[in-house]
Amino acid sequence: KQLNVDHLLPLSFLKLSNGQTRRARIAKALLKNPSMLVLDEPLMGLDVEHRQHLLDVLGDLTIKSSVPIVLVLRPQDEFPSWATDVVELQNMAIGWKGKPKEFQARREANKKKTEKARERLDKQTDTTSSNEPVVEMKNVRVSYGGKPILQDITWTVRKGERWALLGPNGSGKTTLLSFLTGDHPQAYANDLSLFGRRRGTGESIWEIKQRVGMVSPEIHLYFNQNLSALEAAGTGFFDVVVPRPLNDQQTSQIKNLFYEFGIERMLHHKLRDMSTGEQRMVLLIRSLVKMPDLVIWDEPFQGLDDKLIDNVNRWLENHMRQDQTLIMVTHHEEEIPETVTKRFKLGSGGVQVN
Repeated sequence: KQLNVDHLLPLSFLKLSNGQTRRARIAKALLKNPSMLVLDEPLMGLDVEHRQHLLDVLGDLTIKSSVPIVLVLRPQDEFPSWATDVVELQNMAIGWKGKPKEFQARREANKKKTEKARERLDKQTDTTSSNEPVVEMKNVRVSYGGKPILQDITWTVRKGERWALLGPNGSGKTTLLSFLTGDHPQAYANDLSLFGRRRGTGESIWEIKQRVGMVSPEIHLYFNQNLSALEAAGTGFFDVVVPRPLNDQQTSQIKNLFYEFGIERMLHHKLRDMSTGEQRMVLLIRSLVKMPDLVIWDEPFQGLDDKLIDNVNRWLENHMRQDQTLIMVTHHEEEIPETVTKRFKLGSGGVQVN
């Protein structure tokens, strides 16, 4: 109950959203009554409300017990008011340590520097889109066991547009994305068109997937850590997670993307030897290798530090084709790149918020 996951107990684990899964795992850790609690990036995948709620629950724990708590946080994460000490890692070593007040001052100064560095004289305007629809949804409804997941969703996405898909945990974002990738069985019972074709008019799921590139926390979980970055990225050509032989053109395409993203040195590294953020960069590249018409990034910046996020933003500005369409899911609105100019928001219960 403390973590607001008691109502999820009857559900299959596979039906939980990314944020719900994370809260359930944290609840499992707390149920062990640990003598020390270490949470690695616990706020990742949580919406604003649940991030603050989790910090409040942990704060209560520090008052009611003597259990020491260590939180591993990202630069963009909220800072807990109850923290007593801070250690900042830089280049695999302790770069700074001190008290929260000093850290907050350093953080604010660094934030201002970053914002200033990102300013541009001419911001990109929304002039790259055409009238050609990539996605058309009209009054889409989805329910499981009589419980509504999406209610009367109407949304048109046109070629070249850049969208941010927003909403709290459990609002139906993952379900909505499964309509766009051709994976949801209820798509045929709804008024949905992808790339100008109504679902159920003869197109195969593989025809759709060939035009869609995607990265998500769920996809990340499936990868064998013994794969090299090149092998993992190459699976994007075939929409699988097991590597297949690549021809010279495919290998060259991957190498070019690694160079454009500024991580060419990692091409032959094993996933097991890479950080979570570096692995996510590889999977971002995987979503792009076949040059898809529709790019879907679900929580793309999970685990990425500021430098890697800047690399992604530069790629969006300088290398993404003008006719490519992007849909990006995030719980941190401050992470949304300037090139992403449109917003679509879901509320609790899968209701469209205008």
